[in-house]
Amino acid sequence: FAVNVPYNEAFQNNAAYVFNLMLDNNELVTEGVSVARWPLKSSQSESFEHYDSQYIVEIQVPEDNFEYIHNIKDYNVDMDWGDGFRQKLSGSESPSHVYAKAGTYRLSASGTIQAIGYSGDGTPVITRLVRVGKEVGVTTMYMAFYGQTQLAVIEPTALDGCTLTTSFKYAFYGCSSLGHLPSLLFKYCTEVTDMSY
Repeated sequence: FAVNVPYNEAFQNNAAYVFNLMLDNNELVTEGVSVARWPLKSSQSESFEHYDSQYIVEIQVPEDNFEYIHNIKDYNVDMDWGDGFRQKLSGSESPSHVYAKAGTYRLSASGTIQAIGYSGDGTPVITRLVRVGKEVGVTTMYMAFYGQTQLAVIEPTALDGCTLTTSFKYAFYGCSSLGHLPSLLFKYCTEVTDMSY
């Protein structure tokens, strides 16, 4: 298959470009591009999944000058807010960002995050869960997407990196736009002890 990639910016040195592709019965389409730090490894023959140090979601900002409070806790990340603004962040409280314009944005946090949980005032703006990478190191997803009524898409491999996660309690509680969860979503979540609610 051939695919058109909607990316027209100059490529940067020392960056990994992740092209998310979806194979349908008749076509291959791209679902966006994310840019991350490219960790220097002693061997370049390793599988790409070893470089998976990102937590990626998409949000729908409802209005201009909207403040979004992210759902990450206990983190040390390079944050790409999806609107051209990037920053290094660390702390225990959820970080926030003001979007000048309404629209759809893809947020990418590269680094370590201990917890993904309830964010701010719970405004339901998350529409897609793309990925929680293995090297992110998330140990709890307690109330991660609680009340996110706009969350309609979860990529089938989104939680493949949650190998250390012990709790998904209330993780998708109240996500009324989700028709179903992908059948093998929790395949690699072998340390989970709480899936209640």
